[in-house]
Amino acid sequence: MPETTDQLPQPLPAGEFEPLISLVGNQEAKTAVATILLSQPDAVFNATALRNAVRDTQDEASGWSPKRPVLARYCERSLVPAGIVTEEDRIFRAEGSFLPQRLAFCGSILGWSLDFPKAKS
Repeated sequence: MPETTDQLPQPLPAGEFEPLISLVGNQEAKTAVATILLSQPDAVFNATALRNAVRDTQDEASGWSPKRPVLARYCERSLVPAGIVTEEDRIFRAEGSFLPQRLAFCGSILGWSLDFPKAKS
């Protein structure tokens, strides 16, 4: 717990919130992928490594086993345009600015989805 206000995370600047909403608008799969990437900012992922990371985050009775091209498209079509992920030659990594805030946002969306599974956007 931060002891002083200067230790508190800074709010996202204007213009950062809307791309996050667009990114995760009732898309738990994209949010889960973003969370994996954001939680490992020093790692790089190709589609196979990302698929393995998705599988590794679930228990043995996982309900979601996405195909590699789907994960690559999530990154290329949603996470990269939203500025969450960078891509070079189909290698993906978290974009470095505002990592704690972005990760907290994704975690909140995933938590909300678990708490209210029947809610629709």
